[in-house]
Formats: sequence, structure tokens, C-alpha cells
Amino acid sequence: EHEFEYNRKILAKRQPKFNPEDGASIRKAYESDPFAFSGGGGMMIFVDLKPKATPYTKDDMDKLAKRYATLLRSGSIIATVYNLLEKRLLVQLEKSWYTKDTFKFLAQQPEVLQFEANSKVYKPEDFLDDEDDL
Repeated sequence: EHEFEYNRKILAKRQPKFNPEDGASIRKAYESDPFAFSGGGGMMIFVDLKPKATPYTKDDMDKLAKRYATLLRSGSIIATVYNLLEKRLLVQLEKSWYTKDTFKFLAQQPEVLQFEANSKVYKPEDFLDDEDDL
């Protein structure tokens, strides 16, 4: 099986179910997970961290980036995490259909203030009580 075919199968499984003849059904499916309709390309997520009493050092940020990358990879999400600035990380996903799962992961991290993808800012609270966890 080629990687392209394998990726198409995963995308088909992860895409919300909808009736293609019903506009309301399509809209509801898209609103539930717009990233599942992206075609599977890469995705960049900017992560802003909460301020703390002592400023984050470069070493703190590097360790946090490594920890996030390792934890995401252990959950089968292939991502590269970069230390951008003080209190800001960049998560680069290889497959955009893992964006919602990555948002859930980020929402559970105590140091995360907010995250941004496709010029839209998300708060952790928006993903903590998601009913389709586990």
C-alpha cells in the first residue's frame, strides 16, 4: 500500500459523516471539525504560554518544545515543535487531520494560554470538555 492511499483511508475515517445532498448536514460536519476537510496537508499552530513569575529561559522553552513533540509522537501525531520567542511555540503537523487532536492535547497542558491556527485564536476551555474524548 502506498503512503498516499494509506493517508486517504485515514482521512476518510476521520472525516465527519454527512449527507452530501443536505447543505445543513455538510455545514454541521464542517463546523464540528473544519480541519478534517483540509485534504491532509501540513498545519502550523502557534502556541502562546501563560506568563509565570520568572521569565521563560531559552532552556525552559527548548525543554518544553521537546516534551510536547515527544508526547504528541507517543500519541501517534507526527509534529515538530519549535521554540519561537519567549512564551511562544510553533507546532508543525505533517497531517492536518490531527489538528483537533493536537488542540485537545494543548488544552490539557497547564502552561498553555491559547493557540492559533488559520488566523483563528482558540482557548483551551473550548477543547477540555469535548464529548468525543476517548
